[in-house]
Amino acid sequence: MIRSMHPRTPPWLLACCLLLSAAGLRAQETPSPPSDAEAVAAELAAAREASLRAAAVFLDGARGLEERLAAADGFGTFLDEAHEEAAVRLVRDASAAAPLRAAALRKLSTDVLERDELIDELLGLLTSPGTPPELQEAALDVAESLAFSSLTAHARRGDFLEAYRQLIESPVPRLRHRALARLSAEADDLAQQRLIDGLRSPDRALVPPADAVRLLGLRMPADAFPVLQELLARPPDEETRIEAIHHLGAHPPSRDALIAVLQDEEESPEAREAALGALHANVPQSLPEIVTPVLRDEGATDRLKVRAMKAVQWHRLSSAQEARMEGLEEFDAAVRAMAERSRSEEVRDCAREYLGTVESAEPPGA
Repeated sequence: MIRSMHPRTPPWLLACCLLLSAAGLRAQETPSPPSDAEAVAAELAAAREASLRAAAVFLDGARGLEERLAAADGFGTFLDEAHEEAAVRLVRDASAAAPLRAAALRKLSTDVLERDELIDELLGLLTSPGTPPELQEAALDVAESLAFSSLTAHARRGDFLEAYRQLIESPVPRLRHRALARLSAEADDLAQQRLIDGLRSPDRALVPPADAVRLLGLRMPADAFPVLQELLARPPDEETRIEAIHHLGAHPPSRDALIAVLQDEEESPEAREAALGALHANVPQSLPEIVTPVLRDEGATDRLKVRAMKAVQWHRLSSAQEARMEGLEEFDAAVRAMAERSRSEEVRDCAREYLGTVESAEPPGA
């Protein structure tokens, strides 16, 4: 290129051409940086290789237990079909350590676990008295995940529920609790009756009484309410009584008893707050009238008074509830008195916020 230039070409122009030519050669020799897509692909490939290596270590029977369990933290599910089949064999190997079998079971993909023979084996792990508790726990994890993701498992829902019914007899408290929770969410009659029986006869209880009330509350059966009323009057402990209060709000015949708990200055703050929560959720129309005595009660905690005001405020400002609420005038008068004279700054601030909010929500001329 330079030789073909005019013989009078200035020297500075020749130098520029030489520099440009050299830069072009260097650009051809230097590789361009990888694109974003190439970088992501490289990262994915590296992550896959790391996962495969970790899975191989986990499945290597020549390695120690701790090393294999540590390797399990290095991958999610098995990415290689041969690894999956090796994991299935490990789950079936009764001579293998229970933590290894449990880890292998949890890491099998849904596609593998949907195989009919593996569904049968999973049910066997849940119900067999000889299954190590750690492995039963893993089987429960897998069964619960399959319930939400597998049409095959859904088709065998009855088999799984029967397995849970057998598991409520487990000597392991955590396994009993989990099986009862699953059955209670399904409104299973057997589980619910066993829970009620345990509340009536503590020597037959499958779980502690407070837990039994919580589990029944997942799908509360009508015949549990008389038992909850007994627990309200004669509880085995305060925690169980609080749980009974939470759930009795949905039982109209119990509402007078809950109002009495809320308004009784001799009751514990926890019981009064539980009663307020139950009434707040179930009798919004009567709430101002019910909580006004609480606002005037010198023994009531600041927290209870604040929650009472906020409960009324929430209902008053939602869905035109105000027109149906009873005792608002007297309630508002009690709030104004607290806004002016309460010794608690928190209560005064809440009262002023309530008054400002409801007044701003009133239509002009109201």
